[in-house]
Amino acid sequence: MPAEDPNPRTPDDNSPIQGKNWLTSKIVDLILRLTFKCDAMTHLLSEEMDHPLPLLTRVKMRGHFLMCCYCERYKENLHFIRRTLRSSAPNIGDGSAEALTSAEKERLKRVLRDQSPERLRHS
Repeated sequence: MPAEDPNPRTPDDNSPIQGKNWLTSKIVDLILRLTFKCDAMTHLLSEEMDHPLPLLTRVKMRGHFLMCCYCERYKENLHFIRRTLRSSAPNIGDGSAEALTSAEKERLKRVLRDQSPERLRHS
């Protein structure tokens, strides 16, 4: 009985290599045996953003992208999130506590004091 494909194809799959005929099915099987599975890829893609990975690991990852458009999309999404967060980083402090007036700070302290855990437990 043939092994079940761990990456079933959907109509929007644009992977360069898909198991549509005998030859490409064999190529996909070979790539599956030589590269990482998708769950390992998600971990490696996150690791790759923190530090450079060894050459052999990167080659295996590229091979995986040949047959799995989903992991490649995941990589693109990670990079998009990173770019977005980096571009908004200079604006993060715009609404900081320094922008509050002293009256607003006192009001905020009073509200927080009134909603303290001790007060909530006795309610």
